[in-house]
Amino acid sequence: MATYHYTLPWTVLDVGNNSLVLNRSDGILLDDQGNEHPVTTPAGVPSNVSTGPSGVTAPFHAQIPYGRVRFGSVEAAVFSIESMSALETATQAAADAAEMRVIVEAIAATASEVAYFYRDTEGD
Repeated sequence: MATYHYTLPWTVLDVGNNSLVLNRSDGILLDDQGNEHPVTTPAGVPSNVSTGPSGVTAPFHAQIPYGRVRFGSVEAAVFSIESMSALETATQAAADAAEMRVIVEAIAATASEVAYFYRDTEGD
């Protein structure tokens, strides 16, 4: 499974109190179904998501490309740096797949059985 890098500073805003979530170290990462996912520091040490004195997330790594960070009742959307080039990656993958399909179809169109080993007189 891939490791995704969350090194951009994501602002965590408590809209109920109209204030930033400052200096917290109890954040968790949730996927789009609400399941919690473990995070690590950039050095690979298991950790919670944290915010600094400006209310933005500290860099962390995770196994999902996007999600929500939760600090108590406050949630904020986050996505990995790798997600920023997802369209480019998907477009290239689609082009590679289309190219490979043409090659495979050409092989299939010209394929034929080469040898008849151990066939009886009825061809079985």
